Amino acid sequence: MKLAIVVGHNSASQGAVRRDTGESEFVWNGRLARRIERLAGDYGIQVRTFFRTPGGGYRREIERVYSEVDAWGADASVELHFNGASSAEATGTETLSSGTSLSLRLAESVQREMVVALGLRDRGIRTRAAEERGGGSLHSGRAPAILVEPFFGSSPVGNQATDEETEQERLADAILRGTAEAFQSFPRSTLTGSRTVSAAETQRTAQAVQGQAGIAAGVAAAATQAREQIEAIPAVGGLADWLPWVALGLIGVVLAATVVQRVMSDRIEEARVDDHERGIR
Repeated sequence: MKLAIVVGHNSASQGAVRRDTGESEFVWNGRLARRIERLAGDYGIQVRTFFRTPGGGYRREIERVYSEVDAWGADASVELHFNGASSAEATGTETLSSGTSLSLRLAESVQREMVVALGLRDRGIRTRAAEERGGGSLHSGRAPAILVEPFFGSSPVGNQATDEETEQERLADAILRGTAEAFQSFPRSTLTGSRTVSAAETQRTAQAVQGQAGIAAGVAAAATQAREQIEAIPAVGGLADWLPWVALGLIGVVLAATVVQRVMSDRIEEARVDDHERGIR
């Protein structure tokens, strides 16, 4: 499965700032993204990091980066941020979701793991419409998307929970752990390697081989036996000359039956694929 990590903000507009180090969301989360990439192999997840390039305004930047995520074929995306507030008392961990079933499933798993890793107040999951703040990131791409706000950079408590390298490592691991858990219940984005589709193909091959062998053996045996028996009867011996045509007719019937079986198998597989695609949406 493929996970796209989108670093929040960009080099021109870097977002909120940590009060302890002065690092922006863009800088701090760029480092967190590299940690996630390094740990991803432990979970069997392919990770690629994407950055918003400045130019054209917020909406255009979001559309551009998520079109890159789509082109890569991501199964899900996580956009990295941290919160900021005028009051130092604001604290906690929250995750934004588009509200679709797969986005919510991913948000629930990642939110739970981040709360455990950082030990901050659970601010829960918040859904955003496309036109709301943060909604563009959640609705622009095809893949289920979430946006994480693990802590407040304006909060001494939040900064203390994320200032050590071991704590940042735990946060990166939490995002991957939550994603891996959610991926277990995601439908496949492609049916390549599907056991159902593979079995259907094997069945079709077996039917073809069996049908051809059956035709050859059955018709040959029947024709040989019938010709010998008919030629032994003086009154009807001339009918033996018609046996090749009868054999061809039998072959046609068997071939038609084989084609019908294949068509039925194809229709079953098409229905399976259709159900799969409905599950993804």
